[in-house]
Amino acid sequence: MRNPPETPPLGIAREVAAGVFRVSLPIDFQQDHINVWVLNDGNEISIVDTGVGTRRTTQLWDEVLQRQFSARPLRRVICTHWHPDHMGCAGWLIERAREPLWATRLEWETAHRVAGKGQSQYLADEAEFLRITACDSKIAKQLLDRAGFISKHFLPPPDHYRRYTCGEAIDIDADSWQTILGEGHSPEHAALYSPSRNVLIAGDMVLPDTTTFVGIEPSEGLHKNPLKAYLDGLERLKTLPEDVLVLPSHGEPFVGLHARIAELEARSERRIDRVLSKLEGTMSVDAVARRLRSREPTASQLYLGLRSAFACLNYLAARQSVEHWEEAGVWQYART
Repeated sequence: MRNPPETPPLGIAREVAAGVFRVSLPIDFQQDHINVWVLNDGNEISIVDTGVGTRRTTQLWDEVLQRQFSARPLRRVICTHWHPDHMGCAGWLIERAREPLWATRLEWETAHRVAGKGQSQYLADEAEFLRITACDSKIAKQLLDRAGFISKHFLPPPDHYRRYTCGEAIDIDADSWQTILGEGHSPEHAALYSPSRNVLIAGDMVLPDTTTFVGIEPSEGLHKNPLKAYLDGLERLKTLPEDVLVLPSHGEPFVGLHARIAELEARSERRIDRVLSKLEGTMSVDAVARRLRSREPTASQLYLGLRSAFACLNYLAARQSVEHWEEAGVWQYART
């Protein structure tokens, strides 16, 4: 890997490749920032990902656009996936763009289900998920009471969008950017690759310092296998050159894609093996998730642990290493 550049101050655009600028924006619900990307697009600019939908983010965007891109109007906003740090500020930015939001169908639909008009169904899906996993009723109530947390960091998603499909090429500044499907972290995540620049805007598919979170998405169906979908996405990225410049949503840009993918695959296999090792007799998802932790988790930690353990168990079930059935409204797992 090449030596990483210094993280730019929040709200300052710095060029990282020809016509590609990095902007770091705060994520106020965790100690982190998100990298979003401004691309020259003829006499205009296009933006990939948006930051969270907060006043601070809109102020920083206003400063960036006026101070550094005042001569180039905003053509469009492209989102890699629906999560609030990636699409939360889209509603504000789209008001300044001449085209509707560009998004894949499942990501746009999920944003509306979580932060738009479909929130009642979203809450029902969350309640069903917590019941099936055998989550403690007191903790389940805490989680459902805070289920609107995401929407607080999400400006209302736009009512209209321009759908793009993974595999489709997007023309930006007379350059063809390939869109590459990467499920598992979100329903229809898209990475963008420019062969002429040898640059990959990776979204959350490949991060340099942390492992991408993969878990069951309650609103997407509890029988799904997001971990296999994520690993399949990594296989697609292996077709890119080893020396591609990876622009991740979190952490520093880096070179060394294939080596990083190998690390992520190895971590996933270790996680799968660990889940299987904790499965003794017949256990619920909640029981497995708790055995994976050395101390009592907070409600938020348990929620993520439930989703992650569920994904591993479904992967193992698809591999026929475990079996599952429903008993008194709870999914139970056991080794085959």
